[in-house]
Amino acid sequence: MVVKILTASEKKYGALFLVCALFEAFLKLKNVTMCNSLLPMLQTTNLPPVEEFSVSQRVMYSFYRGRLAIFESKFVDAVGFLQTAFELCTKKSLKNKRLILCLLVPAKILVGSMPSDRVLDKYGLYPYKELCEATRVGNVSAFQRCLRTHRAAFVRLGIYLTLERIQVLVYRNLFRSAAAICGSNKVRLQTMRAAVGAAGLQLDGLEVECILATLIYRRLIKGYLHHERQVLVLSSKADPFPPLHLVLGPSE
Repeated sequence: MVVKILTASEKKYGALFLVCALFEAFLKLKNVTMCNSLLPMLQTTNLPPVEEFSVSQRVMYSFYRGRLAIFESKFVDAVGFLQTAFELCTKKSLKNKRLILCLLVPAKILVGSMPSDRVLDKYGLYPYKELCEATRVGNVSAFQRCLRTHRAAFVRLGIYLTLERIQVLVYRNLFRSAAAICGSNKVRLQTMRAAVGAAGLQLDGLEVECILATLIYRRLIKGYLHHERQVLVLSSKADPFPPLHLVLGPSE
């Protein structure tokens, strides 16, 4: 049996493959700490820049870095890594591109970038198309129904909990539409409750108030609640529903 002795250069170029394999194992175990322990290794072992590795290894590396960023709720970073992985894939790699999009689409929605129907149709991501349409119009009941219907598939992809986080944006879009109809920066909470009811949910006034308080706390709505008067007072000096990319920091 002939055993090939690898040169130092060959060992370096094989290191990224090993790191990606470890990323995959640790992510399956949901061990984010161990994943993060791999990153300093890439910077301290005199490895060549990632750009010098093969395209397949760069796709794997970017994909797993994107998955790790999603686990850590760093959605801006996740979009960057997953977009890189998607663009590096060849046109023939439809299966890989579809898998990347299964993670990229939710991450993009959470940073305020809605995918086009053309892309979703091209890669057969019809459940995501339903979610995107419900998010755009603020149809909370349709969003929840889609999550229930495709729960098994979303859980298998490891993306279910991330998709649940989009629901707060669905409420935001619903309340933005209700505020636009009122045409005033002072909106009665009863109006917001009626909007929720029109979207197919029956919530009491306190539940609606809690949702609005959460949106304000997360800076997704600029304004304040006047509990005694049961009024939502929206900012009149700035957009009360600011674009998400202005709200989110680089690590969100």
